[in-house]
Amino acid sequence: MKKQSLLLLATIVFTINSIAQETNSLKNINNMVFEYSDGNGNLYIVTQDSIFFQPVSKQMSSSGLYDGGEPSKNKITQKDFKKVYLEFESIFKNDIIQIPNRIKTSGLLIIREVGTKKKVFIIKKSDEQRNLESMLKELIK
Repeated sequence: MKKQSLLLLATIVFTINSIAQETNSLKNINNMVFEYSDGNGNLYIVTQDSIFFQPVSKQMSSSGLYDGGEPSKNKITQKDFKKVYLEFESIFKNDIIQIPNRIKTSGLLIIREVGTKKKVFIIKKSDEQRNLESMLKELIK
């Protein structure tokens, strides 16, 4: 009986700690800015209420031919912002797709917490990269 009580108590403590950690990380979410540069160098910047798209121009492209389109900005919801946050966090935790150096087709992700720290990581071409790009392209429409 004592073992069962201890196991139950340990489970409750673990659950409470997990909820507290999730709550603490989400508390700071509104202080975060997410940046993603795709394989062509087009830049997406996501804040708590907006997404910005800064494309590469012909003049700035390595080939002199590629044009990423027109710059744009769109409002997003708190729900959309949380989706972006969760996608970035998921990718950040996935060591398998991360690479040490930027190469063609790779993606550069930056998580900034306003006034404090910055996380930077590079990912190789992957399903996760395609999913992130699809999400960002949908939000910028």
